[in-house]
Amino acid sequence: MSSRASLRSRLFQAIALIVLLCVGLTLGLGLLLTRRAVDDATLKDVVHQADLIAGSQRIALAPLVHLPELKKYFARQNEIPSTNVRQLPTWAQADLKRGKPAQGSVTIGGTDYFFAAQPVGNQAFVLLRPKSVTKSQLTPFVEGLLIAGLAGGALAAAAAFVLARRI
Repeated sequence: MSSRASLRSRLFQAIALIVLLCVGLTLGLGLLLTRRAVDDATLKDVVHQADLIAGSQRIALAPLVHLPELKKYFARQNEIPSTNVRQLPTWAQADLKRGKPAQGSVTIGGTDYFFAAQPVGNQAFVLLRPKSVTKSQLTPFVEGLLIAGLAGGALAAAAAFVLARRI
């Protein structure tokens, strides 16, 4: 009987290890894909907001002159409006010179930002949002993935225990 108990315990341990590895891999990939999706959604949000603001500034009598008055509204979303295109990557500056919008990521003063830039007349409107802001958006997804992983792991461990006892 001791060899059967030993076989059961070894089988249970092997299955538990495989379950832990699978849950760990699933959580790792899930976190990576979730982070990427949150970053993509955040960039799209910045682009959409920059499009709206640039569109309204294009028809204004004095485009981009009143941006300082709107800073408190931008601050609510941790955004920084600007007309300084020199802080953008060279490819984005080239796109703006050709009259095309630009979007992407940039590091300014050691801080990583999402950016969206739109030509407005002979200038450009640039909207920056720190990448660190997305961490708070990621938290609910991470918590959900962890709960699902723990639930799946517990279910698999229970199934392994039942299977091991039948041997």
